[in-house]
Amino acid sequence: MSDGDSFVDPEFQKSWAGAKSAGVVRGAHQFFRPQQYPVAQADLLIKHMGALDVGDLSPVLDVEVSDGVSGATIAARVGQWVSHIKAKTGRTAIIYTAPGFWNGLGTKSYGADALWVANWGVSCPSMPSS
Repeated sequence: MSDGDSFVDPEFQKSWAGAKSAGVVRGAHQFFRPQQYPVAQADLLIKHMGALDVGDLSPVLDVEVSDGVSGATIAARVGQWVSHIKAKTGRTAIIYTAPGFWNGLGTKSYGADALWVANWGVSCPSMPSS
């Protein structure tokens, strides 16, 4: 749906409305840019997604690049994004990441937030250690 605090998929609104009219479960994700203000990123997603309907998936944050930002700062900014999404939508965010990247942040999970683990081409997926 979006990348950072400014890019929005030009087809998003059409796809979002089309999924709803077709009765398909909808979900929106945002590619996280650690060097950008997390609340502005979350607000962009919320603005274009609008109010979630019953049955819509919770917003997803795609966390997979550092963009030169320290692990501790990334973890803190992900926490800000997650908290803002919860405050504005009432939903618990889903964090999409890979075990190697997430473990490198030196962070713990965000409580009840769901972790969507990317493990491609493996016979036995691994989970982040934290």
